[in-house]
Amino acid sequence: MKEKLLIWLGNTITKLRYVFLLLFVGLFVIGLINLNNVKVNESLTDYLPSKTETKEGLKLMEKEYGTLISIDVMLDDVSESEALNYYEKIKGIKDIDSVLFSLNDSHYKENKALYKVELIGKDKHIAKKVAKEIKKVTKDKDTYIYSDEFEDPTEGVTLVLILCIFIIFVVLLTTAKTYFEPVIAFIIFLISIVLNMGSNFIFNEISYITKAIAVVLQLALSIDYVIIVMNQYMKEINDTDDKILAIKKTLSKSIPEIFASSLTTIAGLIALVFMQLRIGGDIGIVLSKGILCSLLTVILIMPVLLDVFKTPIVKLTKKEKKNTKGILQKFADFIAKYKFILLPIYVVLIIISIFFIPKYNYVYDLNTIKSVRTSSNIKSLYKQQDTFGKDNTLVILFENKEKDYNKELLYANELKKINGVKSVTSIGSYELTNNLTLGTKIKYPFVALLFNMDPESVKSLYQLYAISNNEADKLADIDNYEITVIDLFTFIYDKQDMLPLSEENKTLVNNYYNKLNESIHFLESDNYSRFVITLNTDIESKTTDKLIKKIRTNTNKYYSNALFVGNSINARDLKSTFTNDNIIITFVTILFIALILLITFKSFGMALLLILTIEGSILVNFALVTLTGHKIFFMSYIVVSAIQMGATIDYAIVIASRYMQLRKKKNKEEAIIGTLHDRLSAIITSGLILLSAGFLVGTITTSSVISSIGLFLGLGTLISLLATMLFLPAILYTFDKFILKTTIKGK
Repeated sequence: MKEKLLIWLGNTITKLRYVFLLLFVGLFVIGLINLNNVKVNESLTDYLPSKTETKEGLKLMEKEYGTLISIDVMLDDVSESEALNYYEKIKGIKDIDSVLFSLNDSHYKENKALYKVELIGKDKHIAKKVAKEIKKVTKDKDTYIYSDEFEDPTEGVTLVLILCIFIIFVVLLTTAKTYFEPVIAFIIFLISIVLNMGSNFIFNEISYITKAIAVVLQLALSIDYVIIVMNQYMKEINDTDDKILAIKKTLSKSIPEIFASSLTTIAGLIALVFMQLRIGGDIGIVLSKGILCSLLTVILIMPVLLDVFKTPIVKLTKKEKKNTKGILQKFADFIAKYKFILLPIYVVLIIISIFFIPKYNYVYDLNTIKSVRTSSNIKSLYKQQDTFGKDNTLVILFENKEKDYNKELLYANELKKINGVKSVTSIGSYELTNNLTLGTKIKYPFVALLFNMDPESVKSLYQLYAISNNEADKLADIDNYEITVIDLFTFIYDKQDMLPLSEENKTLVNNYYNKLNESIHFLESDNYSRFVITLNTDIESKTTDKLIKKIRTNTNKYYSNALFVGNSINARDLKSTFTNDNIIITFVTILFIALILLITFKSFGMALLLILTIEGSILVNFALVTLTGHKIFFMSYIVVSAIQMGATIDYAIVIASRYMQLRKKKNKEEAIIGTLHDRLSAIITSGLILLSAGFLVGTITTSSVISSIGLFLGLGTLISLLATMLFLPAILYTFDKFILKTTIKGK
């Protein structure tokens, strides 16, 4: 029944090949038109579950304060007077809303000045224009400008793609049976990539990680399909002069292997959809769709290409080199000879790797890991950090309709006493002059002294304020009546034309009021206030966790239901999703792949051994990462584990399938040698391409998370490849009886 279905599929697809060609040309054009109609989301926090504190806090801040773009500017070799002069120049640049700077250690140190520039409601293009203007006004000094908005997470991806294409071309040219195979392969790749990336418009947007890795991994993961079909076609075309019959037979015999290969890859990728962090679904769906596009393009379009290009394919057929067989034979003999040593080695490696699991150094903040290649934007950040240290900012957002600025001051002063708190910025604690903050409550004699005014005139002002603010009961004890600085200056500013103020005092009031306005919109909305706290701790550490817990306890004394936002809080929220995500994805991946293997081999034993082989490779991979002292970004671990299991198990399937075929005719030792001789070339070709793609992504892209995914995937592919070539044959040989006994209709 199965054989008849495959023959029917081969005949039908071959018969309708030009119909499929027309269909794919139409889809290709649609894809081409929509390639640039897909937004790229560069924020990892957007994919957090909606109920996390970070997500709630960011959503509320955007609603209350608008979108904020921060630009950090550091000038080198500036005196105090020059630093203040540049502050005025930068503040005067169009589109800048505020500039935070003072001559304290947070902003001026070792003749270096650090300015915090804020743009509210501006887009990335305006931010870049502002950065250019800043460089113009500071051209006399060494200027280091950093902003999250200036980081291009897909930088280097084009170069990776070019190098990957070159490697695929060289590998195919070296291993293919015809020199024309790379031409066929790249036509298929072009069509399938445009179909995949051009159809992403249905999602409205994709993540920057997806965009960066989708094309390269689609190439690397689906190269097998082209190789399988081409190898089969070269066999068939040698047996018959009827090219149409050769195509039909090629499809009938290739489809099962291609489907098995693609299904395991898709199973690994689609498991990412089960992540709470929605970026997993984004990556999983787009990459799975890419594999599906490649699969359908190979099955439905390659028959046309084989038909049209039969002449150059045959004419450019390579002569088989005898020494290649000799090398493979020697390698196969070596593995067969030392199989009883190789298996214990792998078992020991896996056991050692298991002991490394508790030592995995997971991190959840992007700034904690570094890419091999660094962008100029990040280099500027490192320069700033060399002088001013790492900036761990915590924002506390709370409802504050009563606008009690003295309460804010008391709260800020309490926070400043906590060990580990570097600075606190709020409306109430904002300093106008030394020892005079906006939240300080002052009596009228102090104001009379400050403005050099008649005390009785100021007393009358206080009485007017009390009446205007429905506090007439305070008039009886006006000498002890206190008003916060911010409320007083706002009142004087509004009523200055009615008050007996000298021009000098009016200027002073206006200056204070303008200084206040520079920051008030940044820290206060109609309903909410926020504190911006700089912590003197790492973003991720037990010390930071304890510190934030202490700050939260203090906050609850003053404000209930406050929301905390910052890199440390984001890292905590990501960590809270990771444990469950990791367990679910591992389980789902293994379950899906186990079902596919059971259907493919009809053997529980074979399915179990293949999964253990690749799962062992994943353990060894991350044990090596840990052993070399590398931190593991949680997202990289999940994505690489899923791809390594889903993709590299194909190598094991290729070996196991051939072994089971030969085992029907030969003893187990002859079957192992024959399998290695027949299949080593195919898995080496596929493995080299995937590991090259991984290492290229890891070493060329400037995004730390994309770089770590590439490096870990490259290393994981290499380990899986070695496990399949060296250890799987020994496993198959040792557990031969177990496999056959657990196989339906086994020998």
